[in-house]
Amino acid sequence: MKTKGPSHVLINPTWGRPVTNKAKLNMDQAVESLSSLRGKYVWSVRCGEYGVLRLDFGSPHLLVREPSPTAGKSERLAIVLQRRLVIPTGEWHLFIEAGLWSVEAGGFRCNRLDEQFDTRAFDQLDGQKLVSVAYAPASAGWLFTFDLSGTLLIQEQHLEEDEDTQWTLFFERGGSLSCEAGNQFFLEENDDV
Repeated sequence: MKTKGPSHVLINPTWGRPVTNKAKLNMDQAVESLSSLRGKYVWSVRCGEYGVLRLDFGSPHLLVREPSPTAGKSERLAIVLQRRLVIPTGEWHLFIEAGLWSVEAGGFRCNRLDEQFDTRAFDQLDGQKLVSVAYAPASAGWLFTFDLSGTLLIQEQHLEEDEDTQWTLFFERGGSLSCEAGNQFFLEENDDV
């Protein structure tokens, strides 16, 4: 089944939490941070609007956002903020925001540049265990390899300066690791860490 992706927006579970510490990391430190995913199952692989790919890793739990005050908000935003939002999420969630991603699994392939996404590649990747993650200079991208031969490749896409985050790994404990243009890495920690 081919589809351009669901009509709903993929939610970043740490939006709105104040960042108290932002540190720049080198490539080795970024690889070490990503290695915390090794041996974890990937699940709920899905693509939202604008080609943003989200993958959850580790044990699931519910993220609950309670209704918020809506004074001074647009009507559309007020409607969203007035309801409770409950989202199943993993211990880690990888958002590929601007990076060029490609998923191969079970004989199916899908990438960000496809006119129509073949979601069977996502279905085949679901439930696989991450074996390795490394920067692959030959393909100029990050290669995630899974136990049942699935792969995820993330290559840099050059965008306008204000949209340079290629991908972000959000941690359940709060905070994130982001890769920006030119393989610049930033580790952010929140007040609740």
